[in-house]
Amino acid sequence: IVTFLSLENRNVNLCCSRFVPTSHNRRLWRLQKEIQTKLREIIRNHGDDTNDLLGILLAANRKELSGSQKNLSLTIQEIVDNCKMFYLAGYETTATLLTWITMLLAVNPNWQERTREEAIQACNESSSYESFHKLKLVSSVFEPDLVIVL
Repeated sequence: IVTFLSLENRNVNLCCSRFVPTSHNRRLWRLQKEIQTKLREIIRNHGDDTNDLLGILLAANRKELSGSQKNLSLTIQEIVDNCKMFYLAGYETTATLLTWITMLLAVNPNWQERTREEAIQACNESSSYESFHKLKLVSSVFEPDLVIVL
């Protein structure tokens, strides 16, 4: 059965096949352990900065621990799981947004050309981060689509 699961039949979904120590599963387990270790290290070394999502989550968790509702505080594993969920949700949302905008620009070649010209002009003037704020037409393409995708 191990040979059957480890060859080209990885997509076969047998009961409990994810627990069989195939080379594919061992690689998956090793990657999961590495991600878990890295996230725990980031959380442990984060400090008190609340300028990012992890800082806000940790600060809220510390308030719960010091309050009267100690049973509502998050464990480290729950914080790690939240970090993974936010990362994957953000990745999926961004991919969907870019796919949607690409499709809309492909269907509307006049808008595609206008936004392309604006981006080329802005990059020729200056390719700094500040120059991207000048892209009014590109912004008008992205902003309404954010509402649709989100």
